[in-house]
Amino acid sequence: MRKDHLRVRVCSTLLLLSLFLSAPASALGNWGLEVGRANASDVIRKEKDWIHFKQVREQITRATALKLEVERQRQLAGRESELSLTQLYEEVEDFWLNNLFGPLQRIALNPASSCAEAQYVLATMIGMQRQQQLLGLEESELLKRVYEATEKMVSLRCRNEALDECVATGRFMQILQLMAGGDRQTLLLAREGSLESWAVDAIKQCAIYELHFVSRTNTRDSGLAGPVEIETVRDGRVQIRFHIPPGRLGLTETVSSLGDLLNGKTEKNPFFISVKCKAPQPTGVPSVEFICSPGADSPPIEVRINALDFKHREFYIEYEKPKYAFTESEVSRERVVGEEDKLAFEFEGGEFSLQGLLKVEGETVEVPMPGVGTSFYLAHKKDQMASGRLKIEHTQRGVYPVIFHFPYAGTGDADESGVLSTDTTDFELIHKPDPKPFEKVPDPIRKPLKPSPDE
Repeated sequence: MRKDHLRVRVCSTLLLLSLFLSAPASALGNWGLEVGRANASDVIRKEKDWIHFKQVREQITRATALKLEVERQRQLAGRESELSLTQLYEEVEDFWLNNLFGPLQRIALNPASSCAEAQYVLATMIGMQRQQQLLGLEESELLKRVYEATEKMVSLRCRNEALDECVATGRFMQILQLMAGGDRQTLLLAREGSLESWAVDAIKQCAIYELHFVSRTNTRDSGLAGPVEIETVRDGRVQIRFHIPPGRLGLTETVSSLGDLLNGKTEKNPFFISVKCKAPQPTGVPSVEFICSPGADSPPIEVRINALDFKHREFYIEYEKPKYAFTESEVSRERVVGEEDKLAFEFEGGEFSLQGLLKVEGETVEVPMPGVGTSFYLAHKKDQMASGRLKIEHTQRGVYPVIFHFPYAGTGDADESGVLSTDTTDFELIHKPDPKPFEKVPDPIRKPLKPSPDE
């Protein structure tokens, strides 16, 4: 009689499991589609696999419900079951292996699937595995290897999604979070391996930026002979990348500032779009002409990005009870998450000099102007740190590939020297990823994959 009770428990468990197998309805896009890793054919294949999965789930629901009723009737009649407990579960296991796990693994590998969908696949398989353990049933070696293979597929899908999002948007925090979570799980399970090498490679492909600026600076010096006015317009670009010491990416949470890793400097001097100078006209002098031109090379401009946060899209699974349905199903959805859009960076260097020519009544006099290049920092001295760097923060987003785009204006004077500077700079942070070619997608899986015995 105890065996009969246990058989009823097995059938009940399988019936409950089938209720968790509602296929996520997913007609949404994903990052793989946006970067070209997936295409319309992948979407169609994924939807077919979800439909097949749902059909199998319904077959399991009907079969287990019927089996449960038959077992109850046998128990009431005091009759022995036609199948032993082991045979009963072996039948179910064979059915899952031959009809269910193949579509699930195809979904987990499909580049049109989201990480959330792949994780749902793994959770579905783990649910069956745990129920076997709770019932004290021995798991077959074949089924164990199928679980392990699926776990690797899900890890690959989530890693590819994290990389694809970074390539598509410039956001890289999900790569670091996935690495940290994966390595933490590896330690908890006493396994070997780390995702750090993958994360470093992914960061190098996608976390590449260019800070482009066009700066218009006006300086007015109230001299004894009259005001001298200088206007410069410069166009500069700073290439910004992650600079990761070997073995240090896993310690990013302990780094004092993101700017220690994400920084860059100009490789070429900013281009002078225009340089204009105006000198006073002394009384009694026929004409005075003041001509300015760029002077010696300036030191490089250095930029350290301390914050790069922005609201972003996230794919997730939500439980929903369709109308006229008795059970809940899981539906793939998309939402915008993130607290704020914010770019914070430090800006220093690039002080330039000008060479002036003063022409008075046919005579030409050279006028060195080494200190004029500090007028940009004078105009923004309210944002100047003790180190002399400017600390700039803004929240205005641009249109991709421009992530942030904003004007930066300021006015400042040099105490009582009579020098007044104004500046208006247009900043753009541009995303410039350099992804590797996509690996060839394997042929659709017809049967469940499992690791080889040598792995």
